[in-house]
Amino acid sequence: MPELLGIDNLKKLVKFSCDLTKQINTSGADGWSWSDGLSFLDEAMQIPGIAKSFPEISKEIADLSAAEREELSEYLQDEFDIPNDEIEAAIESSVMQVLSLVALVQMWKRIG
Repeated sequence: MPELLGIDNLKKLVKFSCDLTKQINTSGADGWSWSDGLSFLDEAMQIPGIAKSFPEISKEIADLSAAEREELSEYLQDEFDIPNDEIEAAIESSVMQVLSLVALVQMWKRIG
């Protein structure tokens, strides 16, 4: 299938997921306190834009070609400078989180 839509919205969602995962680890490194919530403001401000782009993200996932998967993989490596296999596995889990989140949103849309 020819790629028609690109992956810009998908990249934004993947970046958010990775940033959130990194912030969770950073904030929880010394234990949790109420003030850790403030460290999530950057991530929280991204949520409305990402939520609005869910329909486009779903279409981008459905239109995802092998070349776009490779582009997404390269984006992750460039954006997050993956230094070792353990971090790479965490990034892969973040990508799976994104795809699961999109699938869950689509399920709720069908139910509602």
